[in-house]
Amino acid sequence: MKLTGHSLSFKRGESLIFSEINFSINSGSICFVKGANGSGKSTLMRLLVGFLKSETGSISLDNQDITNDREIRAENFLYLGHENVIKPQLTVIEQIFFWQGVSQNTYDFKSDPMKVNSILRKKLYQCSEGQRRRVALTRLSIEKKRFWFLDEPTASLDDNNIQLFKESLKNHCNNGGSAFIATHDNIGIKPSFEILLSIQKSLTEQNDPFI
Repeated sequence: MKLTGHSLSFKRGESLIFSEINFSINSGSICFVKGANGSGKSTLMRLLVGFLKSETGSISLDNQDITNDREIRAENFLYLGHENVIKPQLTVIEQIFFWQGVSQNTYDFKSDPMKVNSILRKKLYQCSEGQRRRVALTRLSIEKKRFWFLDEPTASLDDNNIQLFKESLKNHCNNGGSAFIATHDNIGIKPSFEILLSIQKSLTEQNDPFI
């Protein structure tokens, strides 16, 4: 499958967050979304999955315009933000069962790609930040979406667990999936494509002639 973005832009109030974003990503590809804090990386990811509406431009999947088609995006896209969307009062296995019930898919406890078997009975509020991140990442193999949109996926992970994530990403791409990754970390992956964002000035901001 090919995902294409053409001339995408987004404004918040009178501030232009980004403009003229263009890309074309084929199955098996990885795209890094790069830029300084405040450049709009998270905003772009949320726009692509359909949580925000673009000011201009279009998004196509296999040449079909899906700019306003949230159903197709929900069927094919999975977004994981930089914060873990988990219920702290649940145990790890209860949280995984919840996601399984929603998606009607299962986590492979036998291969255990995120190595959570040893903490299944632990309450999430008792888990370390790294453990909670690993639990959040189990959704990648549970929901089985073609396109992953991941905002700082390796946050709080040590080197060994970053390697677990990389293995899951590699398997996803080898099976025809694709991923958009916003990250500041050097996670040792060479992307197929990069989207570089810069901090935009307010549309009403005046240049200082003395700078």
